[in-house]
Amino acid sequence: MDRWRLPPSKDVEFKARALKDVYGLYEADPHVITISTLKVGHLDTLVKTVAHEMVHLKRFLDKDPDWTQHDERFLELGNQISAVMGFDPKEF
Repeated sequence: MDRWRLPPSKDVEFKARALKDVYGLYEADPHVITISTLKVGHLDTLVKTVAHEMVHLKRFLDKDPDWTQHDERFLELGNQISAVMGFDPKEF
């Protein structure tokens, strides 16, 4: 992900909220990553959820009109992260 030219962490707001339906959420402009306190209870889940939301952030920065989707492009980027981080790509 260091090659993706993402904004520095100081430019991304991180929140924790009781989201019922999702593990995490990326909101664009300004960049906000919200983690569900109802769904995420372990560090492993937190790391994978933040990585997942960073894929959405990258796609937004790339001006991808489908940046909210979990389509083929999302899976390609998720597979890149999974290969480096040792994640199961089927979980991503």
